[in-house]
Amino acid sequence: MNNFNKFFENIPRHLKGPRPNHIGDSLITPGIEFCNIYRRNTGWFRQSALSIYVPAMEKFLENENSKILMLASLTGNVNQDVINALEKTKDEKKKKNILLQYADRTLREKTFLIADPDNWTYQNHLLLYLLAKKKLEIRFAITRPFGIETPQLFHEKAGYFIFPDNEKLAFLGNFNESKGSIVNHGERVQVFTSLLKDRPYGDDSNLASYFDDSRDIKYYIDELDSQWKGLDEGTEVHKVNDDTLQEIKKYSLSSSELKNLRNKENKPKKNKNIKLTSLKRNVPVIPSEYKGSKFDLRKHQKEALKNWEQNNFKGILEHATGSGKTISAICGICSIAKKSKKIALISVPFQSLADQWIDELEMFNIYAIKCYESSRNWINKAPQEISKWNNKQEDDSYISVFVTVNKTLADPRFQKIISEFDLENTIAIGDECHRYAKYNGTKYLPDAFYRLGLSATPFNEGDDIGNNELKDFFGNQIEPRYTLSDALNAIPQVLTNYMYFPISCYLNEEEFEKFREQSAIAAAYYNKDDYGQIPSAASSAIAKMNRIKGSCADKFIKLRNLLPKLNKNDQAIFFCGDGSTEEDEKDMLTNDSKDIEKVSSLLFEKGWISSQFTYREKTLERKRILENFSEGSINALVSMKVLDEGIDVPGVGIAVLLASSRNRRQFVQRRGRVLRKSPNKDLAYIYDFICLPPDLNSSDSLINAEIERIKEMMADSSNKELSEKYLKEIMIKYNVK
Repeated sequence: MNNFNKFFENIPRHLKGPRPNHIGDSLITPGIEFCNIYRRNTGWFRQSALSIYVPAMEKFLENENSKILMLASLTGNVNQDVINALEKTKDEKKKKNILLQYADRTLREKTFLIADPDNWTYQNHLLLYLLAKKKLEIRFAITRPFGIETPQLFHEKAGYFIFPDNEKLAFLGNFNESKGSIVNHGERVQVFTSLLKDRPYGDDSNLASYFDDSRDIKYYIDELDSQWKGLDEGTEVHKVNDDTLQEIKKYSLSSSELKNLRNKENKPKKNKNIKLTSLKRNVPVIPSEYKGSKFDLRKHQKEALKNWEQNNFKGILEHATGSGKTISAICGICSIAKKSKKIALISVPFQSLADQWIDELEMFNIYAIKCYESSRNWINKAPQEISKWNNKQEDDSYISVFVTVNKTLADPRFQKIISEFDLENTIAIGDECHRYAKYNGTKYLPDAFYRLGLSATPFNEGDDIGNNELKDFFGNQIEPRYTLSDALNAIPQVLTNYMYFPISCYLNEEEFEKFREQSAIAAAYYNKDDYGQIPSAASSAIAKMNRIKGSCADKFIKLRNLLPKLNKNDQAIFFCGDGSTEEDEKDMLTNDSKDIEKVSSLLFEKGWISSQFTYREKTLERKRILENFSEGSINALVSMKVLDEGIDVPGVGIAVLLASSRNRRQFVQRRGRVLRKSPNKDLAYIYDFICLPPDLNSSDSLINAEIERIKEMMADSSNKELSEKYLKEIMIKYNVK
């Protein structure tokens, strides 16, 4: 019996993953290896699926008759941008052109034609090769259910194989064509084969007879073929244009070049960072290399850690965004743990930031317990780890590390775990520590002997009580403070130089009148109370003023004009809205959400591949978005506040500030997002939409706030003279001294 027959006759009628033999190993890989035709309907097709195909590729490519036909969702990758565009027009011809344009762009995204070819991997080249040789054809679909005008997400999950001698196998299952779905998600698949009647099923004869061979196979194959051809009522199928296919051929490697690349990437890679042959986990090790360069702390980091120790291990590290606060903190942990075993608790505001800490810690052989996402991740693991630590089951150089988010930190169940810590040997680290001042958050941190706060802007304007609480818990700022100017002027340079371009936008009469109303309310209540805090009425009015500025109609006109001038090869972040609370964002009840949709639609219109990155997206979705952004399959993120703090996106080269923030921390943090060093990035660009009154009867509260931001943003820019000229003109125009 040949290998094909072994696969075909022994495949189970039901498959379920993950398992030792998951769906990829049991069905997809051998199916592709032996088939003539693989037809697949899927909600999402990800390039990661190719990693499942790779073991089958040698035989698949040798087979002259082999082909993969993939029908995937058109709207599954860029939120609802295409749907928004379709809703704005009633013209069917225009709708068709939008969909054709989007289908083409979706294929360009998936083939990474928008990215630098020098960064393509074997999988990138394999996909291009399959398309160029017509071994793979991709079409994109949307659905129009009866009675519903707006297109909906295509979400079919089915497929079939046709093998030599016309044997057939069809399957139904709730998994997409991606590595994560095929390998990791516990999906169940039903399998139907043309040889079903001849296969033994033990006592399950009823089920065997229920899945009739020819009837079921023919039904599913006919249905899938009908959809592929665009004949299925309610399903619209769109091909891509010939120009893109010609471009794919241009970049495609030859078969020998592709094989050589695969062999090169399959060579075992040595870990140059850490030799862990006999080293126990969670025994900290300083890596010899970090992100491709020799690892060594910079002068300001070494001095800060020395002064932290001299201050009895208390203090706040006030260093510019991107200057290495996280690495400084981890090196501090390593230094302390060398002397005796320790416990470290690291608390951060967002799950995305927590994930980055986990990755960075592993570079130092520290494997933390993830105390976030689901409580299932930590509810049992964390107490077991503490019990092991307290019972002295570990060596003196061992460290137990718990990474959590502020929400979980306040959970009574987690507080109970913290109560078991040996506080004399505990390190408490608060990242973006200024956030603790807003809700008396330091009370949830353990009364640890070692304490370290991290923030580029640790203290909140107008909150004397909160600022004092921070100092009471963490201590004062650790010298030296490390400013943006320090980082830009350092040798070697710590951050990327940037160009700053202010763009004038004017409130209309209606917007300006609403702004003045809220400005009057803010002025009436602004005086601080006895505790040094701004009254809620004034804070609410200021938030509304910010919303009015952020939603200024002229900003979207100016953005439409700006987009064609930007380089799409430079990854960009578009910051919208700044007057809402986190709760507002979660509920999407404010104008900020409308602004996000407007920006997303404009980006789609101008040919950008964007994704929204807000509190609305779930954790796994945000991870996927950041991965796609990092890989280059998305070239723009549209965000409100989630990207303001901590999250590392070093490749981004453009920041567009649509929110006219008067909050210094906010615009400083947003500037910092584009200044991180990255290969092939020599210069960053910041476009700041300046909100101005409609006439020369200036509003001091509006003009002065915008002027202060311009001064701050231009101070360290590479084109300071240009910004100074702009500022001078604005001040003369509005008679500002």
